[in-house]
Amino acid sequence: MTKPKMKAMNLQTITGLLISEQCNYKKCIEYKSLTTDPMLADTLDHMAACHKTRYEKLLAYLESHS
Repeated sequence: MTKPKMKAMNLQTITGLLISEQCNYKKCIEYKSLTTDPMLADTLDHMAACHKTRYEKLLAYLESHS
């Protein structure tokens, strides 16, 4: 049995989300490198990890449906 192909609209949506998560991850890492506040650095580190996890899950979903 073959997997159904992803519709173009779904592909565009997931691609947009991937780009957004990647951008947000990079921003968190950059801002973390600029801050001297340890609490803010921890928060940014946590946020970066969340963006990375969402990116990886979206990518895995995309790859499993292509």
